[in-house]
Amino acid sequence: MAYLYDFLHPYVQKNHAGKIELYAATFKKWIDLTIKNGVPQNNWNLHQAKFILKVAMVLEDNKNYADGKGDKFHDYFYHNLGQELFVRDAKGQSLDLRPSDEMTFAGGHLFALDYMWDKKSAKTDEDYQAIWKMSMPDGNHISMNLWMKGYPDREVFSIKAPPAKSFRGDHGIPYKVEEEPFLTIAARQHGEAWNRPFVSVFEPTTEKEGQSIRSIEAFNVNNGSPDFVGLIVESKSGRKDYIFSSAKDEKVAYNTMPMPKSLLNL
Repeated sequence: MAYLYDFLHPYVQKNHAGKIELYAATFKKWIDLTIKNGVPQNNWNLHQAKFILKVAMVLEDNKNYADGKGDKFHDYFYHNLGQELFVRDAKGQSLDLRPSDEMTFAGGHLFALDYMWDKKSAKTDEDYQAIWKMSMPDGNHISMNLWMKGYPDREVFSIKAPPAKSFRGDHGIPYKVEEEPFLTIAARQHGEAWNRPFVSVFEPTTEKEGQSIRSIEAFNVNNGSPDFVGLIVESKSGRKDYIFSSAKDEKVAYNTMPMPKSLLNL
């Protein structure tokens, strides 16, 4: 139903704008009942989260409703193996993460959030990065490096999640993954995220080889849709990769470089 409403929304807005408030109230009622009663299927928490997400995505921003309940925020979660997690700005300085109760079920969100602990956050509209470090006995430590584009009203969290029980046994990992917290980051976009999407670049590295990426920079284009994202990824070898991303079928160019047709809607 949510997908159908999202598809028909331009038509409804043009021809039946007076009914949008009624439709939104119905969707919000479904969310309230789902939070209160849950869902009957197995993996109930996952299904509950998926249901709420699908419905919430078709709502307008909070400010459009008298009760203030609308498209309140969107969350991006990522976790990785490693004994340490570092969250830094694009220049490599540690973000000022402080204890936070923002991401809890008590805030009217998902039950699963209460299974996580040691939550710290910082608000930033700048680009940022996270590094998961797995210390190896031979000194050739392994890291996963994550870069994310910043936007206004973005909040970054470091979180400890329950251990990954699927890693029981000897996997050549130098610590007991099934007993240690799964180190996690979350990016919360307050308000809509269609035009402020979660944009990430990942690079796994070893201590001996180091990072091959020198820098990552975002770029804008003229006459692009609001959701357009462009990135320049420069390697230490001197190579530059230009990444064009848009949810719409559109023709744009950056410094006379056209967006390749094969990459439309990347």
